[in-house]
Order: sequence, then C-alpha cells, then structure tokens
Amino acid sequence: MRSSPSTDHRVDNPEQDYVAKELVELRAALGARDESKVLVGCASVTSSLPRMPKAMGSEIEQLCYTDAPRLYLENAVSEATESKAEHPGLDEINCAQLLAEDAFETIKLHPSKDPALRKLVDEYTRQCPEAVAKFRARP
Repeated sequence: MRSSPSTDHRVDNPEQDYVAKELVELRAALGARDESKVLVGCASVTSSLPRMPKAMGSEIEQLCYTDAPRLYLENAVSEATESKAEHPGLDEINCAQLLAEDAFETIKLHPSKDPALRKLVDEYTRQCPEAVAKFRARP
C-alpha cells in the first residue's frame, strides 16, 4: 500500500488512487464555491463509494451529501433573496435556482443532521415554497 502524494488516504488500487485525486479537486472546488466543479466531482466520486475504504467513503459522504448541498442552498438562498428584491412578485422566476433541486434530491436520498444545512433547507422552503413543493412531489 502506498500513500497518495495529494491526500491523506492510503491507496490500495488504481480506482482508489483516482478517487483520492478527485477528492483533492473536490475539496478545492468546494473551497472555491464552484458549483459546477462540485457537481461533476461528486458525480465522479460517489459512483465509486461502495468500493472505497471506510475513511474515504466517510469523506465522500460528507463532501457530497452535506457540504455540496449546503453550497447549492447557500447560493440558492442568496440568489432568491437578491432576485426577490429586484423582481417582487415573480416567484416562479425568483425561485429558479438550478442546483436547489439537486440539493433537495441529495438530502432526500441521504438525510443529514447538519444544522447549517437544515437551516438552509428551511430558509429556501420559506422563500420558495412552491418550488420546494414541486421538488418534493417528484418521484
């Protein structure tokens, strides 16, 4: 077993090496608040989750099932607030944040007890109840 130079994770095979490198990029994307890179990074690493060692799996779950939805909802709440101030009464437009639904879907599939994430869910639901109702109604 060798240690990946870019992470703290021990690497046993090529897939783990790839995921370890992707985790470095994912952490950087979260730090940079780059939603598109986070979305792609999570799609990449979560597909390998069942085959990862426990420590890597726990990090993937934290990053993709808590931190990523938190980022999406922080941005969605901010955008909805700003849009409502600029365009009062146009809730359908004001509540059209692209990744808000992804955040709600992730939370539905992987519930989190993270208080900051719960607060963002409540705030977005307060601001955009019709959009959230549509998200929750989808199978």
